[in-house]
Amino acid sequence: MVQITTKSVPESNFLSISAGTSFNTRTIGKDFLGYGRGKYDYLGFDDGNRDHFPAELLNLVGKFDPTKDESQNEIKAPQVGEQNKRIGGTGRLGTRSFQSMPSQNYQLSLGRAYSLSEAKVRKLGFVGSVSYRNTQTNDYVSTMRRGDWAHEPARQDDPTDVNTGNIYGFNTTLGLLLNGGLKTENHQINTYNLYTRIFDNRFSRYTGWSFETPKNDTDTKYGGILEDDRPKFTDLLQNKVSGTHHFKSLTIDWSLARTSLKSLEQDAISASQSPGNWK
Repeated sequence: MVQITTKSVPESNFLSISAGTSFNTRTIGKDFLGYGRGKYDYLGFDDGNRDHFPAELLNLVGKFDPTKDESQNEIKAPQVGEQNKRIGGTGRLGTRSFQSMPSQNYQLSLGRAYSLSEAKVRKLGFVGSVSYRNTQTNDYVSTMRRGDWAHEPARQDDPTDVNTGNIYGFNTTLGLLLNGGLKTENHQINTYNLYTRIFDNRFSRYTGWSFETPKNDTDTKYGGILEDDRPKFTDLLQNKVSGTHHFKSLTIDWSLARTSLKSLEQDAISASQSPGNWK
């Protein structure tokens, strides 16, 4: 086990500012795909547009098939059209192409120490830090083949009978640290506080065939498209108070800590489009 303890009372005053950037040839200058973004995604917060799951949504499974006559569907096309409007319609759904940005990170750190006595060790201090990082990645999936467990295994002699895709990652991480402490010759009390906000959006887009409807030379000659969008917001708050006390040959160490974690996958969407092989 590795335990990392940050400073609460610095040895001396300090101010630190850092900034950095990096370029990924797989993203810069290339199409960066995803669903509709919010105005505050670069800040790690939702702007309220990812709220497209109102009450009393209709379950279309087994009740609506656009390839069937309207009389054969329990749920009718106008009802589906109205529901599509309620969940955002084309304003939210559908793949978009964005301009990819280089990765960037910034950090500001400040530490202050105050001596309360010239004759004895009595020091009060704090350390604070604010950090920001945004990264955009594109992982290319070059080959995905069906195994023998599928209805029909991939044809090894057909180089086009293979699924490919991309996983586009958009991540914003905000960090806030504030530590403080009081230190004397025999006693020390510290408080540690760390808040982390993460917005992580992974959008996957694959083309090819499913295990249920493998490629053939008739109705599934051409592959389909499968998309999956997973915007996740995470809040992590950690607080700790600790103390060390020396009484001649006796030393007492104590600490109290709490951790609060909230993770919300908001407006996750899976969609498919094909001439009949992915439904």
